[in-house]
Amino acid sequence: MATLEEIKELLGEPGFNWSDPAPWVRLEQELGVSFPDDFRAIADAYGPALIKKGFYLYHPGHPIRNLGEEIKESIESGLKKIQQSSFPVGQGLALESCCRSQQAQHQRPSSCKYHTSRQLFGP
Repeated sequence: MATLEEIKELLGEPGFNWSDPAPWVRLEQELGVSFPDDFRAIADAYGPALIKKGFYLYHPGHPIRNLGEEIKESIESGLKKIQQSSFPVGQGLALESCCRSQQAQHQRPSSCKYHTSRQLFGP
């Protein structure tokens, strides 16, 4: 990733200049991840912004273009797409031995990929 100085050369002086780390700390704790320092520095400097058509920079402290909300919406959208997809069992998929057919007796449901995905995403 480019450094903040390199980004300044491309975009000019930043106007957001966020200095409170609390939104980052909350978001990282909630998601169980750490964002790279250079990304945080760029987001803190420029805040939520449209960099180029279709390329947004979000910040966890902004009420409208909130990074945490955007991540959650992306996850929810992805899960809905997965739920709406139908994967025919036994037709070209490499299944665990306990799930070689839809009527299989599940001998190891906790380790079965098909069975576990049904628990996560519904029948």
